[in-house]
Amino acid sequence: MTFQKIDKWTATAVVVANMVGTGVFTSLGFQLLNINNAWSIVLLWIVGGIIALSGAFTYAEIGSYFIKNGGEYVYLNRLFHPALGFIAGFVSIIVGFAAPIAAACVAFGKYLSYTLFSSSESYTYSSWLAIFVLTLISSVHLLNIKVAGNFQKVVTLLKIVIMILFGWAFMKNNANPAAFEWDIKTIANTLVSPAFAVSLIYVSYAYSGWNAAAYIADEIEKPEKNLALSIIIGTFIVLIFYVLLNLSFLYSTPIQELKGNVEVGIISAHFIFGQQIGNIIGLLISILLISTISSMMMAAPRVLASIGEDFQILSVFNQRNKYQSPYVSVLFIYCIAMLMILSSSFQWLINYIGITLIIFTTITALGIFILRKRKDYLPIFKMPFYPLPALIFIVLNGWILVYMSLKEFSVLIFSLMTIFVGWMVYLWIQYFSPKRND
Repeated sequence: MTFQKIDKWTATAVVVANMVGTGVFTSLGFQLLNINNAWSIVLLWIVGGIIALSGAFTYAEIGSYFIKNGGEYVYLNRLFHPALGFIAGFVSIIVGFAAPIAAACVAFGKYLSYTLFSSSESYTYSSWLAIFVLTLISSVHLLNIKVAGNFQKVVTLLKIVIMILFGWAFMKNNANPAAFEWDIKTIANTLVSPAFAVSLIYVSYAYSGWNAAAYIADEIEKPEKNLALSIIIGTFIVLIFYVLLNLSFLYSTPIQELKGNVEVGIISAHFIFGQQIGNIIGLLISILLISTISSMMMAAPRVLASIGEDFQILSVFNQRNKYQSPYVSVLFIYCIAMLMILSSSFQWLINYIGITLIIFTTITALGIFILRKRKDYLPIFKMPFYPLPALIFIVLNGWILVYMSLKEFSVLIFSLMTIFVGWMVYLWIQYFSPKRND
């Protein structure tokens, strides 16, 4: 059965939608707990963007060589060892997708309930709204990927429009003139401080998703060309929007109002547009979070389906319906995300996701040096200024990981335990069902 593939702009929309969502609309309040200079915050988002863009260049080269759904599962399998690839796939399903899908659904519930109900009722309704949106999006992705792709383009366009609307903030008076003072010494001291490195975990989470197109490479038209373009263009677009959006939050809203709060989008919207229009903006932010959930739900089941192709005992996850959707994988991700919505802490999840993903994306980036040493290596895309982008990505990720491990050691232990469980599952599968050699 033939079916249509998605074009480069839909793939780019997947990248943008994966990145822009929960992180950028929830993390600024936590960053302001330790950093109060607006330009230092802007620098934080620029550094995060440089990390993501460096990773995007690296993944674009690796992904254009290994054109197959699965992302890190495929890359680490072929670059290092099948065990590492399987563990990466296992972690991607639990930590890279199910957990962020759950977090995005929770954020959707909180934003929408904050907008529609009183503060006393919002907590009660937020969980039900999170479950509702998860069910709705999962149902959409049981259909043809073309249907899901068109849906993705529409909601991603809405997301960009909302971010542009926040540009209206610069028509208002500066709410934090002291924070916008240019103090090179303060900025330099902040840049090398532990607080800056720790805050980068929230920024890295906001940028996570730059590699989303790599997970659906098999379903992109002309992937040898469009995969690299979608990753790089999508990441660069998001970098620009993130810097401008956080500037608008800081310019329009007193820092004390933002500090420590999750709903920074609604809070800023109230200061920019007033209470009533601010509530409408909050409603629209809730809607645009749907695109984040949707794009991750597009990619996640295909990672699981890719694993099902390689292991007979897990082949059920590669079963597809008449629309070519890996429906068993969709339902599995749905169930895992549902459990996390009902049982997990939002802030702890962010740290857990951030630390674990940094470990595997950094290992994957190291693989570019292995590829470049192959005598028969003829990549379709080569990153510019090699090896600088890969080195920037690896070194800065290592810096973040060291400081986060010192601050959140228990989260690191739990991350390592997840990796260990993935390894044990791999050994179990190898014992009962050796990897197929087709």
